[in-house]
Amino acid sequence: FKSLQHLKSQLAYAYISNYDPITIVGKDLNKYISEIRKEVNNLIALEIVQYSDKNIILRDFLDIREISIYDTIRRIDRIILSMAEDTKQIMSTGKNDSCNQIEEKETDVNKLSNLIFKVIKRSFRSQDRAVLKLTLDDIFYYWEITLFLEKFADQIKRIPRYYTDLKPNLELVKLYSRIINYYEMA
Repeated sequence: FKSLQHLKSQLAYAYISNYDPITIVGKDLNKYISEIRKEVNNLIALEIVQYSDKNIILRDFLDIREISIYDTIRRIDRIILSMAEDTKQIMSTGKNDSCNQIEEKETDVNKLSNLIFKVIKRSFRSQDRAVLKLTLDDIFYYWEITLFLEKFADQIKRIPRYYTDLKPNLELVKLYSRIINYYEMA
């Protein structure tokens, strides 16, 4: 592989595109195994089944019959609301002590979003779509909702980064609360 960042993007692409097995080929892969494991752990049901210094083989153990896209989107929504509450706390107090928790929750959102994208991409095959009980309209609807939720979580994650040296601002907290209320209504 060219670089670790390139590997991450290629791995996400292969995962979402339902490649199985996925083979990583390179030199001195043992040096990067901990970073590769971390990336693999961020992809649900993907496991390293074999590795050496020259290649790593990953297998997909996902059973789509056990996946509910609707329930997964609800989980993402609950995580986002939790992130929003943590961010509001930071904005209200000026204490930036839960920033790492927000980052970890956003990683969970990414993990679940990639799972949804993977399942949706598989559901373009009629037999998989039948298992999931989805129509083509459902597929595009869920894809778009997942994209919006993932982007919204990214934005919530960024707010505390810029709030490190700011004092609490009640007007800003009120505005933020209104935004989150609109999100909840949507």
